[in-house]
Amino acid sequence: MSCHQQAAESLRLAGYRLTPQRMMILEAVYHLGGHVTAEQILAYVQRRHPYVDLSTVYRTIDLLTGLGVVQAFDVSGGASQYELAAEPHHHLVCRVCGSVEPLADYHLRELSAHLLKEHGFQADLGHLAITGLCAACRASIQG
Repeated sequence: MSCHQQAAESLRLAGYRLTPQRMMILEAVYHLGGHVTAEQILAYVQRRHPYVDLSTVYRTIDLLTGLGVVQAFDVSGGASQYELAAEPHHHLVCRVCGSVEPLADYHLRELSAHLLKEHGFQADLGHLAITGLCAACRASIQG
């Protein structure tokens, strides 16, 4: 069973119908490889099904994010991006050029443990974006 089929099964188990539109949007998120905008999802879906509109994409994405099947990723100053929910992973996002680099989960495990021990606070660190300056932009500014 592929990843988007597992996501579809999660949707069905939550009591939602597996409509063609929902399946097409799940397939688009899966095949586009994650970190895609609603407009990119729409373009992918409309290649085969031109009747689907942007509001359908947004409604479906809202449902899928609410169910935890899809994760939303907000890039500062840009359009929200989406991907299928996966193991905890994080991103370093450059606030100047918008580049996105992956950040392994182990970097934040110690922070999570500290927050729980010192503050009694259980942080939701499954998908975190840290904004700042990438090496290239930092070099051009200091340069």
